[in-house]
Amino acid sequence: RAVKLDADLGDSWAKWYAFELDVGTKEAQGDVKQRCVAVEPKHGELWCRVSKAMPNRRKSIAEHLEAAAQNILESMQRLN
Repeated sequence: RAVKLDADLGDSWAKWYAFELDVGTKEAQGDVKQRCVAVEPKHGELWCRVSKAMPNRRKSIAEHLEAAAQNILESMQRLN
């Protein structure tokens, strides 16, 4: 898994969380979110775009994860 190789890459966490939101259980979603918050990712193209946007500057890592995952899910829906 990408999150084990580079835990600091927020994009990988967002993609995994988006996958869990799409087909996973609440328990799996909570586990991904908890693990992401624990490692505090700081890198990734999407992650930085979301976390450094002015409205999101003071939000928590969990909120950044949710926003990035929603962005991924919306992109996937547009492709379908």
